[in-house]
Amino acid sequence: MPPRKQLTAAAAVFALLAPGAAPIFARNRKADKLLAQAQAAEAHGQYDQAVILAEQAVGLDPADTAYMLELRRTRFESASAHVSHAQKIRSEGHLPEALAEFEKAYATDPANDNAEQEIRRTRQMIEREEKQIKDGQPTSPGEAGLTPADRAHRDNEKRFEAMLPVPQLTPLNPLPLNLKMNNQKPRVLFDTIGKLAGVNVLFDPDYDSQQQAMRPQSIDLNNSTLEDALEYVSVATKSFWKPLSPNTIFVSVENPAKHREYDEQVVKVFYLNNVTSPQELQEIITTLRTVVEVSKLFQYTAQNALILRAESNKMAMAEKIIADLDKPKSEVVIDVLVMEVNSVHMRKLAAAFAPNGISTQILFTPRSSIVGGATTTTTPSTTGLGTGTGTTTTTTANTNVPLSALGKINFSDFSLSNIPNALIEAVLNDTGTRVLQAPQIRAVDNFKAILKIGD
Repeated sequence: MPPRKQLTAAAAVFALLAPGAAPIFARNRKADKLLAQAQAAEAHGQYDQAVILAEQAVGLDPADTAYMLELRRTRFESASAHVSHAQKIRSEGHLPEALAEFEKAYATDPANDNAEQEIRRTRQMIEREEKQIKDGQPTSPGEAGLTPADRAHRDNEKRFEAMLPVPQLTPLNPLPLNLKMNNQKPRVLFDTIGKLAGVNVLFDPDYDSQQQAMRPQSIDLNNSTLEDALEYVSVATKSFWKPLSPNTIFVSVENPAKHREYDEQVVKVFYLNNVTSPQELQEIITTLRTVVEVSKLFQYTAQNALILRAESNKMAMAEKIIADLDKPKSEVVIDVLVMEVNSVHMRKLAAAFAPNGISTQILFTPRSSIVGGATTTTTPSTTGLGTGTGTTTTTTANTNVPLSALGKINFSDFSLSNIPNALIEAVLNDTGTRVLQAPQIRAVDNFKAILKIGD
């Protein structure tokens, strides 16, 4: 290889391996800026603007997955926002505006199936409204915004509301009744009470043919309501009555055959919220059949429900019994702490420092280098016979420190006498406790609860 080519190849390898060298595939700075702006617009709920910015970023660098992901996300969010707004204005009856919003959502995100379905539904609603206008039956704005499913649901609710409930007696005269009658037939007694309260009284065609309905009775009612008065007369004459409308009652003879013939049958579904086992459900059914004496009682296990058909008075009793039996069970919550506890390590170290007190002296023992020289004293001496003479020489150490040497005094010129003994005593305790887990277990009355910890 020629020397020039070798140098060129070496320079290229060095440029690739150099730590500060720029990457080969540098990102598009303008696209990155557009991406940041799209994310900021998305955070502020400006989804349409975010879609435009993301599309511009993708146009600058279509191969970058970050730009594509941002574009897909903003399209989905923008389409969802348009669909929600369109559904709101459609419910207010603005069908053309809602259709435009749905079409805009579909144009933004063609993969949005919800927008496509809403477009078809809204077009059907517009066609239906145009047909009604052509037939001379324009709809109100609130009804025009109803989808076919909403219309079907509304029609079902109207049909259910049209089903008459058990009539409630509402007399024209709500004042208490005061009535006293002697030796009158039951028909006369019921008619009189009805006229006083402003209530129409209808009788069973077979009522007068019954022997018990022909026996005269006496009543004395003081400050009684209409219902109480009718009940008193029914007990005395062995009859029963039921309301047919707010101001009309029907009277017949008290016997099981007449009750089966004339009593109103009520159907009701009871959803049991606190029954959790088939045994409990079966016990409630047995209780209702025994106490209330209802035979048309069925269970729907899938939704834990009871379907009951009975007379209105039995239905009220069954409803009270079910409410008393279907009550939540007692519960308890137990907190469990799983702890790791290390054994206690104790170490005792003894120490005693001058147990009898400290008594010591600090002595000044200057070094010879800072004191003056020794003092020599000569004393004449005489012998014992008094005939000879001599001299005695005494040398005394000098401990005085000249003023010029005061600056040289340090700790080496002092000493302690009688240094005491010392003993140190210490106790070291080492304990370690750590909480590993703190689970909770919730248990219901008469149910077994298991908490598994570890393997």
